[in-house]
Amino acid sequence: MTVTSQILIIDSDDSFLRSTRGLLKECGEIITTSDPKVVPNLLAVQPIRTVVIDVCMNAMNGGALLQFIRGNFPEIPVIIATAFATKEMAIEAANLHTFAILEKPVNDEIFVSTVKRALRHAAPYSAPIEVTLDSEELSVNLGDGKTYLTHTEFQMLSVFTSNRGRRVAREELISMLWGEAKIVPNVFDTHLGNLKKKLPILKARLRVVRGKGYVFS
Repeated sequence: MTVTSQILIIDSDDSFLRSTRGLLKECGEIITTSDPKVVPNLLAVQPIRTVVIDVCMNAMNGGALLQFIRGNFPEIPVIIATAFATKEMAIEAANLHTFAILEKPVNDEIFVSTVKRALRHAAPYSAPIEVTLDSEELSVNLGDGKTYLTHTEFQMLSVFTSNRGRRVAREELISMLWGEAKIVPNVFDTHLGNLKKKLPILKARLRVVRGKGYVFS
């Protein structure tokens, strides 16, 4: 089944949201919102391929939202569309690997072509999978039969699945698994490597956010 590319537009200007829906209708399904609270859930459960955001928005901290998106969903291209572009903003955007900065009012042709380029740059969408954990058997079923895990592997997978779509720091994972007990540095990597060997799908589903942790999608 082909999944329609979804483009998320986040802006406090209703007129901009209306105009972008019309401009981008041939690019895929357009989701618009002025509410930052719904963004984390949308990114976690929807096949979002590109995000357009104004970092200078009324009643919401667009800069913090941009950092959240880049930190937790680094594979999704982010386009900034703003009427208040500054040198400092450009530097911060570059540091966060923002795909492009467009100054409002945005030329329609440039806007559409930039979104199309971002969609081509985006990582392929992976459909959600059903994860069934059995704590008594220490097994997991991903729809293709049971796989039996060690106690530590099961706990590790449980943490990933219960925090689906949220970035979990390496230190937080280690604390959840071993508490205050001191472990050899490569022990965590060994258990994670064994888990990936048993569940190859994790290679695609578990994103490593360099220096910040892991996100299970």
